[in-house]
Amino acid sequence: MVPPMTEQPLEDLRRAPRRTRALLHIAAHPDASNREVAAGIGIGSEAQVSRLLVRMQDLGLISNRAKAHNHGGPNSWELTADGTRLVKALKSGAKAPS
Repeated sequence: MVPPMTEQPLEDLRRAPRRTRALLHIAAHPDASNREVAAGIGIGSEAQVSRLLVRMQDLGLISNRAKAHNHGGPNSWELTADGTRLVKALKSGAKAPS
């Protein structure tokens, strides 16, 4: 059984709108590359989107499905279980504590 999600991740996402948009974009477009995510959420800088996605990976929200030997090739991002729970909470209109 998956433990219930606390309200803290939702509050954190509300303070990070780019992260929220990226999470929702990856949910709608599994296996999106860095460029696809950047175009989908309106980030023009490859460096900015790369830092954003690595941070989201470090937080356990997304994972990179690109093969390790794909050095230099496009990434392929998907939601983790925690990322999926956050997307469901966002879409259900869950409220963060005031």
